[in-house]
Amino acid sequence: MNFSLDKIDDFLAEQLRRWPQAAERFKALAACKSRRVELPGNVTWEVTFNPSRIVSSAAKVDAASIAKRPCFLCEANRPEEQILIPWLNYSVLVNPFPIFSRHLTIVANDHTPQLIDGRAADMARLALRLPDFTVFYNGPRCGASAPDHFHFQAVGRESLPVKSSYPFATLRLVCSVDDAEEMLAGAMAELPVSTPGEETPVNILCHRVDDSNVEFVIIPRRRHRPTNFGTGDGEILVSPASVDLGGVMVAPREQEWEKIDAPTLLRLFSELCYDPSELTEAGECVPRLKVGILTAEEVTISLDRGFSRLGELTLKVIDGEVVDSATGAKIDRFDPDGSDSRFTVRNVMIGIDFHWQQHIDQSFEGAVRFVAEGDKVVVINEIDVEKYLESVISSEMSATSSEQLLRAHAVISRSWVMAQIAQRNANREGEDCNCGLTTINTAERFIAYTDREAHRLFDVCADDHCQRYQGVTRITTDAARKAVADTRRQVLTDSAGTLCDTRFSKCCGGVMEKFSTCWQNRDYSYLSPLRDNPAGGRYTADLTK
Repeated sequence: MNFSLDKIDDFLAEQLRRWPQAAERFKALAACKSRRVELPGNVTWEVTFNPSRIVSSAAKVDAASIAKRPCFLCEANRPEEQILIPWLNYSVLVNPFPIFSRHLTIVANDHTPQLIDGRAADMARLALRLPDFTVFYNGPRCGASAPDHFHFQAVGRESLPVKSSYPFATLRLVCSVDDAEEMLAGAMAELPVSTPGEETPVNILCHRVDDSNVEFVIIPRRRHRPTNFGTGDGEILVSPASVDLGGVMVAPREQEWEKIDAPTLLRLFSELCYDPSELTEAGECVPRLKVGILTAEEVTISLDRGFSRLGELTLKVIDGEVVDSATGAKIDRFDPDGSDSRFTVRNVMIGIDFHWQQHIDQSFEGAVRFVAEGDKVVVINEIDVEKYLESVISSEMSATSSEQLLRAHAVISRSWVMAQIAQRNANREGEDCNCGLTTINTAERFIAYTDREAHRLFDVCADDHCQRYQGVTRITTDAARKAVADTRRQVLTDSAGTLCDTRFSKCCGGVMEKFSTCWQNRDYSYLSPLRDNPAGGRYTADLTK
């Protein structure tokens, strides 16, 4: 019996008739529990308990695990009961682990990696051929349980309609099939790349607008899975992909389904996606950093301009909450009304544990957030990475340094901070974190490789421990801003395309040191002993010893 995309419901019915195991899973959808959660901005999200999705949610997608298993999307490994509709260079299949009553997987005939490059036109064609379906793409580290074999998925629009707005940053493109490839590639080029050499992490929804045009909704991703992903106490077994970010959060265990509320959803979206404020008018998504400024029992802050509330207030922790000392009102953050914001934090300690340690008042741009940690208030500045760098290259050295030094410093500092974030966000099983303390203790020597500790509440701190960041206080010339703008999005990568760990010192004594001598018990090819003056100089010791 032959089927076509025009008879997709007949195809679905025939497949379930032939494949009892799949039919049972589709039948079980009727018993799945579901409820609605109201989010700010009149946005409604559905939360569904679907135990059969644990196969996908808990799937291991690291390279080693994928190499061990046969590809379940390849024709040779599919069940005998599974039938298909041939379409272009794809096979249209019924998804045997459905989320909705109409759920398809569109699989490339060749075993080729999950990369959207060169596939946008096919996605648009598919959306036109399936006008009452939402077609979606999960990036290789954005929920795809088979990142080694390219595939789209499609579900009925009655179950997953494209929303008019989302509580996170999205890019929307309306185009024809002929323009799809160029427009999608252009949009992807503006998004942040978590690891050079890999595809920008995205989920993409696509649906028919009219007889000639489709709409792409691109959801840029920060990370693959939540920080507390897992099956242990306090962990959550949800692995959000296009469906979850499209409006239906799927929980494979009942305990998750019961506790996912509005704050939980917003926290997940904040971890996994970008805030709408991070998306520029040009469509570029600029990573935002959380920078730890100060931790103290009492914090005095002045909201100087650009906030709905202005003036000075003192904060402290009472009963586990950060409150205004004068009124007792709970305070968790202040967001600026516009781009020209300024706030000042009093008595910030800089140069901690160095001979120049001191307390000074520092002014910052962007949003400010407050978190209770024990009996202390933690002050966190949320700022986009390019603004952060303007201050770093002025704070670490001097804003009056040469143009060449400032440009080089901007690239190095950007590479370092993006490498740290990429490392933390990778969430790869079995991969070492780039933080912590390693020691070698023998009878002859004791060596400690001190590294940036894993900050739990923010990405980096504002002192020499990470990179010195003193807000707008230290930006005294336009040269620093120009150096950052001129090198925008430029980072250093190694021969494999991986972000370099570009740690630096203000004074190297004329020699670049091995990584393992200063930091952890590991080395990188791009960090080896090298003299600034290859011809030699005052010191002639053998660098290999």
